[in-house]
Amino acid sequence: MNYRESLSFNHPLIWIILLPITGFLGYGTVRQIAFDQPFGNSPAPDHWLLLLTCIPVLVLVLLVSARLRISINEQAVCYRFMPFHFRWHCIPWEEIDEVYVRKYDAISEYGGWGLRINLRGNRAYNVMGDQGTGMEVRRKNGKKILFSTRKPQQLRQFLDELSSKGRPV
Repeated sequence: MNYRESLSFNHPLIWIILLPITGFLGYGTVRQIAFDQPFGNSPAPDHWLLLLTCIPVLVLVLLVSARLRISINEQAVCYRFMPFHFRWHCIPWEEIDEVYVRKYDAISEYGGWGLRINLRGNRAYNVMGDQGTGMEVRRKNGKKILFSTRKPQQLRQFLDELSSKGRPV
C-alpha cells in the first residue's frame, strides 16, 4: 500500500502577474545595457536595473522548480519540498496521533502559500491544492503539519484503508 502525490505551483495568476513584470524589466535591461538607450526619464544605473530584473526571474525559477512530494505507506508519512529539502522527511506512524483530510484557508490560517509556519509553530506545505483541501498530520508532541492535496477523495480513501490496518487515521 502506497499513496503518492506531487504538487507544483501552476496557478495562472502567478504567470499573469510575473511574466509581464519580468518581460518589462528584461526589455528595459536589454535596451539600456545592450543598446545603450536609457530606460525611462531618469534611468537607474545598469547594475541596479540588472539586479531588479533578476528578482522576478529568480522568483519564476523558484516557482517552476518547487515541488511538494508526499508519500504515505504503512510505515510513515513522508514528504519532500524541493528545492528546500534535499532529502525526504518521514514521520513514523508511532509519532502520529491523527491524520485527516480537511478544508483550510491558506491566507487566514498560514498567511499564504509555500512553506509556512504559523504563530503556534505548526507548519503548512501549501502548494495550490484543491480549493483549500489538505491532509493534516497531528503528532503526539502536539505539533501539526498540513499538506495541500489535489486528490482529496483518493487520499481519504487511502487513509480509510490504512485505518482498517490500525493506523491512527
